[in-house]
Amino acid sequence: MKLKDRREDNLRNKTVKNTNLGVVVFGILTSILFGFSFLLTPVFKENSNRTVEMWRFPIGVIWFLIVILCLYKIQKYFSEKRSVFEEEHKKLYIKLFLGIVLVGSFYLLVFYPGTGMYDTLFILTSEGTACMRQHPWFYVVLVQAVVRFVLKLGGGL
Repeated sequence: MKLKDRREDNLRNKTVKNTNLGVVVFGILTSILFGFSFLLTPVFKENSNRTVEMWRFPIGVIWFLIVILCLYKIQKYFSEKRSVFEEEHKKLYIKLFLGIVLVGSFYLLVFYPGTGMYDTLFILTSEGTACMRQHPWFYVVLVQAVVRFVLKLGGGL
């Protein structure tokens, strides 16, 4: 009986270690991606004459890892205190939820019947790829493909 319990404990410990290793690897890869983003954002900014500054990469990686570590500690703290917070702050949670719904309702009223953002309108009216330097290229291609499809069906802007 004891041997079976030990095997189950070993299996559980291996599963936890593998899960933790996966989380750590994912965090490191995401921080590297954020580092590249932090490195290249000033270079591709509109009307930018800046060159690639390699010192920005490690700063971006470290900054991301610090933020993730802080968020992890906060999440761990609240998960340990979960039962206490659930009972004591139930009314607070309801008030915060209703506040968010109220603010979101005003947002929806302002943009009724749809979210016609200025950037999307600029992409709709631009010709070709002129606006790709200011906006994500995939989004521009997607919006312009929809515009061309609507125009072929006889619609208009």
